[in-house]
Amino acid sequence: MTITGFQSLEGRRGKTAVLVDERLQWILCKPVMANEQEALVMSRSCSARLRLALRLSDR
Repeated sequence: MTITGFQSLEGRRGKTAVLVDERLQWILCKPVMANEQEALVMSRSCSARLRLALRLSDR
């Protein structure tokens, strides 16, 4: 599952969802953010955060 947030509220909701749901486990502890070259090409990418979680089986 991927969660893309452009504001801190979106990031907070995504983090809370993963922490509350026992079926979800973080793949990466820190969010993936745009590097300097990407930020120069598209300025809106500076605020984007990508978070990755894995959904575990229901068993």
